[in-house]
Amino acid sequence: MAENASNMVNAEVGESSFGKREKRRNFDHDGFWKDLIERFCYYLIKRAVPELYEKIDIGIKPRFLNTEFTDVVNTGDPKIRISPHFADLVFEVPMKDGSNTWVLFHCEAQGRGGSNLSERMNHYRCFIYAHYRREPVALAIIIDGHQKEKKFYAHSHFGTRVIYEYNNLVLAELDDAELQASDNPIDLALYAA
Repeated sequence: MAENASNMVNAEVGESSFGKREKRRNFDHDGFWKDLIERFCYYLIKRAVPELYEKIDIGIKPRFLNTEFTDVVNTGDPKIRISPHFADLVFEVPMKDGSNTWVLFHCEAQGRGGSNLSERMNHYRCFIYAHYRREPVALAIIIDGHQKEKKFYAHSHFGTRVIYEYNNLVLAELDDAELQASDNPIDLALYAA
């Protein structure tokens, strides 16, 4: 009888941990981060790009440009439409001086997508510039990974040289105590992540 009870407990634990793994695998990480960024974009800018935050008119809501950007990227080539080639969010923020600035957010879960993050960040910037003649302020958020990420893309070819630098926020490099003590609501989300 005791052996049966032990087997039942082990079976339940096994099913339970499998269920948790399955839930984690099926969790919409992309949707979660997009929603979080949309809700708290100004707070995230305050955390990651404070010099931009100081110049934004936070009394006016940002204008999300995802539909326009997706339309540009949706070509006939299915390789371009697949996930790693999409910037997560592009939006326009109003500045205190009356102008507008475009912000490109890309969330990256290292281990799943890529060693070519800097190339993809440059790719997104090129799409935006080619179609809209706008230079976005870019931020890559490294959600999962402990290695230092490059913050630039560089290419040189027979005397032609391109260097593209962008902002980078690596969750593993943030200080837990500072995040917990902060009054910025995005910091608690970053701490939980």
